[in-house]
Amino acid sequence: MEGLNTYFKKEYTEQEMNECFEWFEQNKDRLPHTLEVGNDMKLSNVPATVERMVHILRKRALGRSIYSGFFANLLLIRHEIEKQLT
Repeated sequence: MEGLNTYFKKEYTEQEMNECFEWFEQNKDRLPHTLEVGNDMKLSNVPATVERMVHILRKRALGRSIYSGFFANLLLIRHEIEKQLT
């Protein structure tokens, strides 16, 4: 189903979140400037967007499921970038 973020779940562990943050840290120099994720999401400044998302999630998300959708979008962005890097 197009547009469905299959990475969403109600809660994420600290380890899952830290692994994702670490991936972005290790690959920050390889991030594209722009990115299209399906038909629903178009990012014009991927490095800055990811930096802001990680900052917000590090400060607020752990143990708070209200941020699960936000984190799922970060996972989806990572997936799309990984497809481009291979």
